[in-house]
Amino acid sequence: MTVAKTKDLYQPLDPEEKAWMQEIEAEVWQPSPDEALKASIIQAAKESLKKTKAVTFRLSEHDFDAIRQKAALDGIPYQTLISALVHQYALGKVKLNL
Repeated sequence: MTVAKTKDLYQPLDPEEKAWMQEIEAEVWQPSPDEALKASIIQAAKESLKKTKAVTFRLSEHDFDAIRQKAALDGIPYQTLISALVHQYALGKVKLNL
């Protein structure tokens, strides 16, 4: 009687993950020493766990396009940029000039 081969749970999913696994196994991989990045990731994780409220509002097409472009340059979704701006305003970190 032969035992059916099962998929190895530790097989890499893609070439990047395979390279990471090889570095870890060779004990040459080091975590990023960038504390600012680490703090940013921790903060993002905390924020993602908080409850959110869906809102609807209107923007001029010009403002919407500008926000989308700035978000794209930062590599984030425009919704995240808008949420971050509102959050910073709520904390008093951003001043509004009317």
